Amino acid sequence: MATKMSATSCCRLEGKLFTGVRLERIFERNSDFQSDASYNVPVGQNLKEEIARAYRIASNAYFQFKRAYDHPSYSNDVKLEATRQFARAFFSSALGYNLPKVVERIEVEEGHGSNHHVVTFPVAMVLDQGEIMAHETVLTNSTNITPLSGSDGQRVSSVIPLTVVYAALDGKTGERSTLDSVLDACAITDSAQPKKLGRRSPFALTQELLNMSADYLWGFAFNGFSLRLLRDVISFARPSFVEFDLEALFEGDNQAEFSHLYLLLHSSRAHVDAISGLNVWEEWLKLCAQEGIPAREQLSQSMQEAMECLGTGFLRAKGKGNDELRAKIARHELSAQDYNHQLMRLMYRFLFVFCLEERGIIHTRFTEETLQQKITALQASDLKDKLARERSARTTAGAAARAAVQTSLLGEDLMADSPLGWEPGLGLEDTNNNMMGGYCANDSSPSELTERQRVLQPYAQAVKLYDEGYSLRRLRERCLLQRLYTQHHDLWLSVKVVFNSLAHGEERLALPALGGLFDESQCPDLMADEVNLTNDDLLRAFKLMRWANLQGVFTLIDYRNIDTRDIGSLYEGLLELVPTITFLDPTDRFTFSFAFAQGNANERKSSGSYYTPDALVKSLITTALDPVIEQKLAEHPEDPEAALLSLKVIDPACGSGHFLLAAAHRIT
Repeated sequence: MATKMSATSCCRLEGKLFTGVRLERIFERNSDFQSDASYNVPVGQNLKEEIARAYRIASNAYFQFKRAYDHPSYSNDVKLEATRQFARAFFSSALGYNLPKVVERIEVEEGHGSNHHVVTFPVAMVLDQGEIMAHETVLTNSTNITPLSGSDGQRVSSVIPLTVVYAALDGKTGERSTLDSVLDACAITDSAQPKKLGRRSPFALTQELLNMSADYLWGFAFNGFSLRLLRDVISFARPSFVEFDLEALFEGDNQAEFSHLYLLLHSSRAHVDAISGLNVWEEWLKLCAQEGIPAREQLSQSMQEAMECLGTGFLRAKGKGNDELRAKIARHELSAQDYNHQLMRLMYRFLFVFCLEERGIIHTRFTEETLQQKITALQASDLKDKLARERSARTTAGAAARAAVQTSLLGEDLMADSPLGWEPGLGLEDTNNNMMGGYCANDSSPSELTERQRVLQPYAQAVKLYDEGYSLRRLRERCLLQRLYTQHHDLWLSVKVVFNSLAHGEERLALPALGGLFDESQCPDLMADEVNLTNDDLLRAFKLMRWANLQGVFTLIDYRNIDTRDIGSLYEGLLELVPTITFLDPTDRFTFSFAFAQGNANERKSSGSYYTPDALVKSLITTALDPVIEQKLAEHPEDPEAALLSLKVIDPACGSGHFLLAAAHRIT
């Protein structure tokens, strides 16, 4: 599943809050807990009518907010209040929540004894889905918030923090802030370090509150244009949330998309069941976990089959490089284990590119600094070209002028017999400057906008060329078309272009130089010149890597939100297998085959490669990294950002990098 649920969707799924399959079922009302009664629809009405009524209310509230936001004379405070009014109407009148209560802050107590301190979060509002909304639950301008579901840690709080912020405009770029923009209004304070302000984004502020406090499990971040649902951290490796683009939804008058929002975020989804102590979101998460088990199991089996397909495909393909590959194996110069290592690296190249493409981060990124550097270089190039053209023009005009003078004064014969002659470009430079007009520093240059376009246009063309002609994503659907399963090897050639470009960088495809996994030394026998792989073998492997056959239905594997746990388990599973290469006749390519067999002498045991589970990673972060972070911040209160960036974390046996990713997210 891509960033959005469809090409025109206003919904964005990030991380593993829900699976894409479960979210689609919810949107289709094909999931559990989705009867009319479960959405508190009054008797005699139906859910479709309730959604239409809610849409009219929410749409009207949005455009009232938008008029206030766009008003040129309104202050930021007025616009913030308009955002809060929109939040109240949206959650209470449209989605059925109790009226949001305004709070100045939520305080979370940390540590004991001399280490006791209080961390303050300016979340702005809270939603309480308990049966009674009373002052005992939330006191206005207070931090006395008591979850109604009891003290049992396994039960879900009915109180939901709602971070509401004004989407301020950047003074330099004029761009509107997002839920990921770091804002002064989202500064976290700590009583242990009262002078230090930890600025956060609205999303990070809400996520950190959920992670730190045992009183809240779910939360919202809202700025009027976007809305995110998030939960107490599920994975330390990457953020997880569901986001709805409210601007696109209401500006596009998209009631169908609003129905998706309603089905997922209605107040009934947050209501805590008195018996189970869970809300509907938690029930859906349990279903997601159950769905993920067979998908992960099948993915592991599919990867094994894909490697066998590729391994045999290289050994049986025609080509000078393939002949040499078979000869090296027959001469025992390349063992089955070494061949398997190259196949495994090739497999992880595929997985890596799948993830980068699905997350939209495979191309070289332009920062404003990089863009200005390219504009400066372009200006310098333009100036150099202009001076060269003017010098050429002056030289040509000077030569013509001298020829005319010589002809008129001396005559052609005298000019031909002159002992001194005339050298082009000498003698009349000053005159030429006056005739042609020299370069002036104040000459007009292309506007910055034009220069930006001139820099970005080739980049956009390179991205388009990659997407249409070389991306691995384009093979996602092609591998389902049997007519493309040919004995040609053009698709493999395009894959080699991608991998080689990622090794060194390729500006014509807007690909960065990554090296590492993509270095030529990682798969020398597979990436060598004239080593071929048929479209048939490549597409069969692609089908195994990209599609899961769940109960007879092909489902696209979600590489955008694949977890490091899945990557780690895949690696462990492949290490448990013993590779074998068999052939009857080294001169007959069709007798070669590559396969895996189960065995005791596998690499997983010999190398000690075991995946670190989430619970252990969380414990390591809490006990090993958090104290170091606190110490660094205490030592450098004047510059907490520099203090955090000075930290160095090492994991000598990182495997799929689960702990390192979690550490990076915790630090940032």
